[in-house]
Amino acid sequence: MSISGGLSMGTVRILSLILAQAALAALLPAQDLAVRAPKVLTLSGPPIRDGLVLIQNGKILRVGPASKVKVPMTVKEIVLRKGVVMPALVLAATSQGMDRPNENMAVTPFVEAADGIDPVQPFFEECRRVGYGTVHVIPGSNCILGGVGLVVRPFGPSILSMTVAEPRIQAMSLSKSGMGRIQAVFTLEKALGDMARELSLKAREAREKKEEALAKGEEPPEEKDSLLPGEKRNLAALVKGKGKAFFYCSSKDDLVYAIRLSRRYGFELVPVLSNSCRDAAPLLKKAGLAAVLSPRIEFEETDPDTGEKIHRCPAAELFRAGVPFALTTEYGSDLSKRFPLWQAAAAVRNGVSPEAALAALTTVPARILGLEDRLGSLEKGKDGNLLLLSGDPLDALSWTEKLVIEGKVVYDKAKDPLLQKIFPPEKRKTSGKGGGK
Repeated sequence: MSISGGLSMGTVRILSLILAQAALAALLPAQDLAVRAPKVLTLSGPPIRDGLVLIQNGKILRVGPASKVKVPMTVKEIVLRKGVVMPALVLAATSQGMDRPNENMAVTPFVEAADGIDPVQPFFEECRRVGYGTVHVIPGSNCILGGVGLVVRPFGPSILSMTVAEPRIQAMSLSKSGMGRIQAVFTLEKALGDMARELSLKAREAREKKEEALAKGEEPPEEKDSLLPGEKRNLAALVKGKGKAFFYCSSKDDLVYAIRLSRRYGFELVPVLSNSCRDAAPLLKKAGLAAVLSPRIEFEETDPDTGEKIHRCPAAELFRAGVPFALTTEYGSDLSKRFPLWQAAAAVRNGVSPEAALAALTTVPARILGLEDRLGSLEKGKDGNLLLLSGDPLDALSWTEKLVIEGKVVYDKAKDPLLQKIFPPEKRKTSGKGGGK
């Protein structure tokens, strides 16, 4: 999956698209918009009554009471007469949206989600419908080293129009199907160890060349970070402590191992917890880590010690321990795993504060992805990504009315063909000769 010059296909694809986007930027109309609502939740401060968000060139210019924000006459204004405006939601991790979630081989750190994303998948339409303005697509957990993800807008005909950022977060796991845990640990340790030795060897060769040049009175060769071919650079970044990994943890032992591994190599760790990863909160709190949760927010299970049925909500467990967490959803699954705001409401029902529940869909995932300066809250200078709701975000009867991404309305409930099919408009009776339609 690499080409001459050492760059992977995904990297070359993204770079070429970004260059094309820059060339076309002058031809694209600026996205200026003003959105007014009875209540604006900024998630960076107290709610604003009769608030207004002004977006200029796709970025938030001002947020405040409508009486104090002057809207230029040339700017289109949307007035939400009933409901709430809040930041568009951020999906911290999903393997949906690609043509396949995993490669067959166990170690494929060179794989890039950019190569497999299909912009026309119904998944992205569903993301807009439920309020996601940003989605991190990353390979799934059925690989030891699965490859790196891409942060996209759930809207656009190509990667060009969808790409938000390329954080190069590596998917890691010990849950490869057909492979026992001992073999999985060995496979991961070998991949990292081999890369560490290769880097050490190249570093020694570089030192020797430098010393040789200095001894001859020559200018030492320029040190380059491109000595490795492109397919090895993602793994090299982890070993050098410059990368970030989403480590899928199916058990407490996996989490303990992931924390030790990240400390050994110095890379940034984001645990992705399965619901079978019990008693994770104390470990995460001690390590100062945020976590990404599985889509099922609450469930019943049998206590392994007492044999009794217990009700669990991992979000509530982390909240009580003071551990930040991000909620995730799964398109095509049952309702309890499919709708992000339903999950937030379920978390609140289990004892999570409303503020923490909404943060789990906005500010926390934005911070986990390293995009907190652009996403997650409504503040001056951030991307103009707004979610317009018919009511309180934690009310089960609230709907997404509109979704705005960088000042552009990319979803409108009134024009949603799926909802029109499910809830067809009532036939209006008309008078006239022949009973006109």
